[in-house]
Amino acid sequence: MTQKDFERLSELMAQKGVIHEAFELLADLRQSERLAKEEVLSIKNSVMDALKGFVDFEGFTPSEINYLQVIRKMKSQLTWRPVSDPPKEDGEYFVNDCGFCEAMKYEKGKWYGWDKVFGEWLIETLCGDEKWLPIPPAPEEKNEKNLCLT
Repeated sequence: MTQKDFERLSELMAQKGVIHEAFELLADLRQSERLAKEEVLSIKNSVMDALKGFVDFEGFTPSEINYLQVIRKMKSQLTWRPVSDPPKEDGEYFVNDCGFCEAMKYEKGKWYGWDKVFGEWLIETLCGDEKWLPIPPAPEEKNEKNLCLT
């Protein structure tokens, strides 16, 4: 906006009875709005970078359209499920058994707990009140060279 445009706009506002401070306030709000948009865009870009390597419920990689679905999928994987609804895949899981959380193995339709005395997995009899949770994969180790800024 040129100085001439600004003066013309100020004159029109004065004719309508709008005080000059209101015009300045509007300009400040517009500037704040621009800054807020930049901050939101920066946050969205950070989220997109963090979600690289993940997929949504349909198997699509994260994009500006589906990144909330990717986050919902990740959250759904971190909900406690009853042992009456067993995992689809064999593997190790956290099991909340009578208030204690322990790692157990689910294999071929049976739950196994680690026995410290015998040093092996033994079949566990669960009463049905227990809940299980997938153990998240370990984060990838980053190469120290990737962490350095050049």
